[in-house]
Amino acid sequence: MAEGSTTIQQVSGQAAGRGRRSRRFWQNVEGYAYVMPALIILLIFQFFPIIYAFVLSLHKVFILRGFLPNPATEVGFNNYINLLTDPVFWQAFANTIWYAVGTLTLGLSVALFLALLLSRPIKGIGVYRTLYFLPYITSLVVSGIVWQWLFRSPDGRGPGGLINFILSFFGKSSADFLGESRGIFKLAIQSIFGTGVNVPAFLEGPSLALCVIILLAVWYIVGFDVIVFMAGLANIPKELYDAARVDGAEGWKLFRYITWPLLTPTTFFLLVVSTIGAFQAFTPIYVTALPPPGSGNPAGTTTTLTIMFYNAAFKYSNQGLGYSSTIAMVLFVILIALAVFQLRFIGKRVEYS
Repeated sequence: MAEGSTTIQQVSGQAAGRGRRSRRFWQNVEGYAYVMPALIILLIFQFFPIIYAFVLSLHKVFILRGFLPNPATEVGFNNYINLLTDPVFWQAFANTIWYAVGTLTLGLSVALFLALLLSRPIKGIGVYRTLYFLPYITSLVVSGIVWQWLFRSPDGRGPGGLINFILSFFGKSSADFLGESRGIFKLAIQSIFGTGVNVPAFLEGPSLALCVIILLAVWYIVGFDVIVFMAGLANIPKELYDAARVDGAEGWKLFRYITWPLLTPTTFFLLVVSTIGAFQAFTPIYVTALPPPGSGNPAGTTTTLTIMFYNAAFKYSNQGLGYSSTIAMVLFVILIALAVFQLRFIGKRVEYS
């Protein structure tokens, strides 16, 4: 009798187990059914283009006829070898690094400073917040054209812009902001010690023309960064400040020991997003730099990886889609490496409240 009851229990247990597995299976099916539309969109518009670009990078193809490139155009990793041995690539890579460093350091610093000011109970604060956010919703193409007009030099390209007009009003000589290929560090050193001072190329810094474009990028993006910083500041409990003030903390100490540690998640988010945006920036550089667009004037100092990609794909037929896809894949690897570095070495130091 005992053996029969044991057998019944085993059978019922197996049936219950099959029932649980069946319910779990259909729950998984239901979950995948919900995410399937988003997954299909990601596969079509994200993962497939990455794979397809990698396939194109292994071919020397100029105009693609059909879905796949002709097998006769396959060159293996020759495009990568040619790219990594091309001095234009390394100059564009250095320009991209300078552009990213400039926009990140200056943009985040200015945005944090403005967010701290705009978080105070100031009369008419809504108007100030709107004014600082306006550049972010304006056309970047129009902004680039206006920026080019502001910094234009009085030469054969037309009359001088507003900045040079202000300089001349104060008795200063006009400057060719967008036509100066020398780095700002080199310009600063030579202005102090004379033009005869030789400055190594790696110490010259970004060109004055690229710095003007960096200012445009900062002016454009700072409104978005301010809004995000203000959201982070609003999430910091006011009780912490009150308790710190009771203990005698004021000013810098409040920022150092309360605001900054609790704002690190917001700062880290903006750091990651801004890094990706800086490496992918195209419009401000293409529109603002000296004509013809995409030429990298002056002397290639405004050629970034995205400009180089555009030139290879659409302007110079001796490079074509295969070479441009190689540039895109190298940029993709650089961004992945930067994201991993930020997550592993910076993200783990973020203090979450």
